[in-house]
Order: sequence, then structure tokens, then C-alpha cells
Amino acid sequence: MKYVLIYLMSLMAIFAQEIESIEVELDQSVERSKLLQGLKNKGPEAVVYHIDLDGESGEEMTGRLGRALDAAKSNYADALLIDLRNIETDISRSLSLNEQILSFAGPVFIYAEGKISGAANLFLLSGDRIVLHDQAVLAYAEPKMFNDKEPDLEQRKELRLMSLKAFTETARARGYDEGLAKSLADSRVPYNRSGIAHNGNEGRFSVSAQQLALEENGKVILTKDILSSFDDFRASYLGEAEVVRFKESSSYLLAKSLMPYLPAIWIIVMLAVFMEMNTPGFGVGGSIGSVGLIFCLYLQYQLGTAGVLDISLIFIGLGLLIVEVVVLPGFGIAGILGIPVFGAGVVMSFIDFSALPKNEIIRSSYLMDSSMYAMFNLSVIILGTFAGTLVIMYYLPKMKVSSSIVLVDGNEDISMNSTIGIEPELVQGQVSAAVLLHSTGEVISDLRPVGSAKICNVYLDVITHGEMLDQGTKVKVTEVEGSRVVVEAFDD
Repeated sequence: MKYVLIYLMSLMAIFAQEIESIEVELDQSVERSKLLQGLKNKGPEAVVYHIDLDGESGEEMTGRLGRALDAAKSNYADALLIDLRNIETDISRSLSLNEQILSFAGPVFIYAEGKISGAANLFLLSGDRIVLHDQAVLAYAEPKMFNDKEPDLEQRKELRLMSLKAFTETARARGYDEGLAKSLADSRVPYNRSGIAHNGNEGRFSVSAQQLALEENGKVILTKDILSSFDDFRASYLGEAEVVRFKESSSYLLAKSLMPYLPAIWIIVMLAVFMEMNTPGFGVGGSIGSVGLIFCLYLQYQLGTAGVLDISLIFIGLGLLIVEVVVLPGFGIAGILGIPVFGAGVVMSFIDFSALPKNEIIRSSYLMDSSMYAMFNLSVIILGTFAGTLVIMYYLPKMKVSSSIVLVDGNEDISMNSTIGIEPELVQGQVSAAVLLHSTGEVISDLRPVGSAKICNVYLDVITHGEMLDQGTKVKVTEVEGSRVVVEAFDD
């Protein structure tokens, strides 16, 4: 008798849970219906954000959808209209986007035309109101990796599990047939309802719009909303609401068009920085380098690869390198830290961490693939910069710009140099370390610790070991490294 009572109590508990689950689903359905009615009551004041995804697949499609969802949120749209036409995508990139759709505060309309395959069906099931073109077909597609590569057995297993879970939860949240959702997620799951017979062995599963409108036990399989054109859909369901179509920003389109040339732009930036480091003051090289660096990071930010952390690392690395060159003569701790920090920032700026899959196995593959792509770009940048540096080092002394390295005193005659033992090359801009080293002169602008000094009747940009020297101080050259002249105070 005791065991019978325990069994009966267990059944009652299970029954109570089922009733509670049904009540929750009914409450959710009522709430979503209120949203649809609220949109209708707003009339022409309602704003519906139209996101059209036509013929796109993979990263291109999910990237556009992500940007559109962000724009809809920023513009306080009252409702979403996701227009799906002949699309297919992978499950790993779709999960976070599907969560955004499900969490959208307003109603979500889905219009589907053509063939909707793979994880794209997940977006369809997230709609509050699904409207199908009369020629629409929903179909299962073999799971793909984020990079469209063929997954191995372990990855395929993980992708199937991810799909089953996401499809089932989405169908349950919106009140759609979970059996249909499971077969769309994994064709090995049989589905038999209203004359649709799929035993799960064929490896294929697809249903037409007409089949999805069939009923069984008074409940439609998916939707009865079937029309012959998008215009009919808009007239029938959106009424007087203002429809705003999502358009890619001009900055994104520019970034996308220049994306193949990003490594080349980075090479130009690095060469400009190198020229600036080897010429006194702040000139053309510094201007080109600064503008080019900001332009590169802006493009990568628009593409979604460069984030706050990446940009911060790049500027921190550059700051350390500038300190090494300008403040601390020689190569020390600032340079040792600056190079890897800057390199890490550049590598990370080519990786889209916002698309990082949650699944551990898929995530490791994503990181490996993205890192290889980023390292390839970094290698191209390093090799290109090295080759360009050799060219600059060869031609810079012969170019007119090199004359800015050394300025001759305008009050002195150039011929006077022969009387004080200065080589003609010094005046022409080719600084001779042998002539400058251990020479003495006078500070003509305060050294803090960089400034100008007149040494051997020649104006030079100089730097101290950190000391601050006032104008008029006597100095002596202690080091010459390229165009960098290091001085220290000298007492007669």
C-alpha cells in the first residue's frame, strides 16, 4: 500500500508539472498576442524594422542580421520584420543572434520565400507571426562549420546536439510543433503528422508551405498564413505602420571593400612610422602614420574585428615604443614590452571575438582558424614592412626630404664648414656619426628631454638621458644612433 501511494503521488506531481508548463506556454502566447495587437493599435506611429536577407549564407548573412538587430534596437523599433529568401547558415553563428531575436521586446514577423535551409530555420521559428510564400520550402541541411569547412565526426556530433537543443527550445518558446523543429534540426529524427511521413532514414527532410498549413487534431502544423507575394504580406499584416528598411552604413561598405587591402594599408602605416623615427621633429611620416593607423583601426572596427581591448593594446604598444625611441636611448624594457604588446593587438584586431562559439569544441576550432588568418596577415605586414624599410634606408639619404634631418645656420656661409673640419656630407643631410660623436655645442631650445642644439655650426634635434636642460646650456654628444643624437651637459 505504501508503494502504491508513493507511485500515485509521483504521478500527481508529474501531472502538476505538465499543467504548470502548459499554463506558462499559454501565458507566453497571450503576452505575444498582446504585442501584435498593440502594434496594430499604434497605427501609423508604429515603426517596423525590415531586415531583408536575400540569397545570403554563412558569415555574410549572420553578420548582416547582427548589424540589423543592433540598428533596430538603437532606433527603438516597435517590431521586427525578418525577410528570409533562399538562405542557409551554420548553427554556431546563429545561436547568439537567435537569442537576440527571442529577447526583442516587440513582435517579430517572419516572411519566408524560396528555400530556407539549415540553421536559417531557427530564425524562422523565432517569429511571433510566420508568413510563407506559396512556393516556400523549409529543408534540413547538413551542419556546417562557421568557415563552411566540412566538420569532422566529433564536430558534426556537437553541431547536431547544438541544433536540436536550440530548435526545440525556440519552438517551445514560440508555441510551435517541437517535432517539426527537431526534424529540421536533425533529419534523423522521424516526423509523421497530417500525411507528412518522414521515417528519419532518408537523410533528407523538407516540407512545403502547403504541408505546413495542414491541421491535425485542430492544430495547424506551423502556419496558415500563406500568400503569393511580399506586397500582399505587407498590406495584410503591417497595415499603416511605417516600415523602415535596414541599409548598411557607408562606413561599413567602405570597410568591406577595403578589407582585402588591410595588410597593405598596415604596411604603409608601419613604413610611415619608421620614417618618422628616423627624421627629426614631427613631419610627413608621423602624419601619415597617425592618420593611417586610425583609418586601419576604424575599418576593422566597422568590420567587427577590432574591439576596445585590441585597440588599447596597439596604442599601449606604440606608446612603449615611442618612450623607448624618444625618452630612453638604447633598447630596454619599454621596447621589449612594446613589441609583443603591439603585435598582440594587431593579431587580435583581425579576429572577431563577438562571433566566438559557446561550444568548447567548435570554439577551439574557431580560435585556431581565426588565429591562423590573423598570423598570416601579421606575417605579410612584417615582411612587407621589412622590405619597405630596406628600400627607405637606401633611398632616404638621396631624397630631398632627407635634407630636413640637418639644418644649417642661416647666418653662416656653407663654405665656412671647411674651416672647422665639417664634411660636406653633413651639410647635405647625411649625418656622420664620426663627426658628431664627442663634439660640443649649445642648447638653443629647452631639452625636456628632447629639443634642439647647435653643434659644429649645425642645428640638430637632440635628446638627453632624461635630464632637463635649459636653453644656453653647453652640451657634449655622447651617442649617435641613426638620426638620434644623445647629449649631456658639458662644463668647460
